[in-house]
Amino acid sequence: MQIDTWGIGYTADTLQIGCQLHSIDKWRKWDTPAGRKWIKNMDAEALDWADRNLALVLAMIDANPATPPGYEEKHND
Repeated sequence: MQIDTWGIGYTADTLQIGCQLHSIDKWRKWDTPAGRKWIKNMDAEALDWADRNLALVLAMIDANPATPPGYEEKHND
């Protein structure tokens, strides 16, 4: 999907926003002092974007989690 400036994609355990690809768990820590500094250092507009959109993106992932590779093969027997 695309929200504002950056394209977004995710797997069962990673989230990519623009050129930044990190674990979903790491992205979930964005709204802490260290996380906000990490986001701010990505791009001049990144923290403002995160304040407006990152909680929504993470909620969408929670509502629509990706299936890990091989999940269907293991669970369809």
